[in-house]
Amino acid sequence: MSNYINSLSNQYRYDHIAVRGAYTGFNTAKLSYGPSSATGSSNYVNSSGVQYLGGIQAAAGAMQKALNNIASVATFEKMQAVSSSAEHLTIQSKSTPLADWTSSTVSIHQLAYGQENKSNGMRAPDLYEGGLGYQQFELEVDGRRHQLFVEVQGGDTNKTVQEKMSSAINNAKLGISASVSTANGVSTLSIRSNNTGDSDANRFQLRDVTGALVRTTSVDTVHQDAQNAVYMVDGGAVQSSSTNEVSLGNGITAILRKETGVEPVTVTKDKDTTYIKEQIGDLVKSFNSLYEAGNGYDSTNPRLVNDLIGAYNSYYKDLNSVGITMGEKGLVVDEKKLSSAMEDGKLYNLMTGYGRGGMGTYGFTGRLSAISTGVRFNTGAYTGSPAQVKGSSASKEEDSSHWESGLGSAASGINNGSFDLKLYNNYMALGYFMNLMI
Repeated sequence: MSNYINSLSNQYRYDHIAVRGAYTGFNTAKLSYGPSSATGSSNYVNSSGVQYLGGIQAAAGAMQKALNNIASVATFEKMQAVSSSAEHLTIQSKSTPLADWTSSTVSIHQLAYGQENKSNGMRAPDLYEGGLGYQQFELEVDGRRHQLFVEVQGGDTNKTVQEKMSSAINNAKLGISASVSTANGVSTLSIRSNNTGDSDANRFQLRDVTGALVRTTSVDTVHQDAQNAVYMVDGGAVQSSSTNEVSLGNGITAILRKETGVEPVTVTKDKDTTYIKEQIGDLVKSFNSLYEAGNGYDSTNPRLVNDLIGAYNSYYKDLNSVGITMGEKGLVVDEKKLSSAMEDGKLYNLMTGYGRGGMGTYGFTGRLSAISTGVRFNTGAYTGSPAQVKGSSASKEEDSSHWESGLGSAASGINNGSFDLKLYNNYMALGYFMNLMI
């Protein structure tokens, strides 16, 4: 009997701290519970109810955060630097241009590279003719010599030997990478420094010690020497960088991609539409998460889902005009319409409070803010008593037909920490066992 009671109590044991976290002092939500006992007690907390409330509150919190961002005027005033030629130069996403900066020109004279060697192309399927057995070659990096070995076996092709050399170099982990490429039946061994810049640390040499691997493959041929990037900003002094990520000043970081030649790249300032789209994406995602959570459970109160749908329906014309519509699983965004709405100011008016939208009492974002705030501080008013998760299978020991709502007098105990669910479930298990005996 004691073993059976222990198994039941283990199966129905829940953490009162976790439950108390979901059951705040302002939260009148009622949690569902498991099987009733012989005495008809209904003060049993079920884990699906706890997870339900936690998921609802987390989704509401995420939506409030997204609303605060998209309803802020600063979001629509955020600026970004824009390159006139992404082929030659791109702007690092972390860049934030200074307010008084307007534009710059950038001339790129050379890019930063690490050393790269390439072997002569060799007929990939042909048998290797540089000798059999263990062969040793030396890789010198930044003045330090490292001995590497390759075993050439009968039947090895040119490509096979190149791949064995590549593996030996990569396995040594010297800051040098090797790879073999094949095109039109011809294989080439490439070896390059992992870092860029005019430094001995980014240069290397290869030489044979025993055998003729280096000579046969000609992989000691330098294809690109290590060098710094060289560039000019606004026709000023020539600047040098060991990497292709460089500062242009005025809060702008750029990635150099290709030499410009005579015509420089122009960098200007424009609205950060990418950032705005990201904030819209966060709002839509959080709306849909809350909508999905509300639809994911049977409930005695459908207010949450109804209020979300009602908020959309009240502003559907404005939302549709900026490319936001309601689908089966929540909001859907038309990127083309959204981009157009950013240009003509419709999105700004809708989200920041000018016109019918915004964080005001009756605007779309204002309505959503009221919903998310209400859900976070009074979940039960929006959800009622959650029943089982839709589509989930109850435990064999659970009789879901007896599930009822309410924490009853246990609620205050959970809030002040005096209610011990572990001990409580032991009593529940005993009652359930006695019910079976009867």
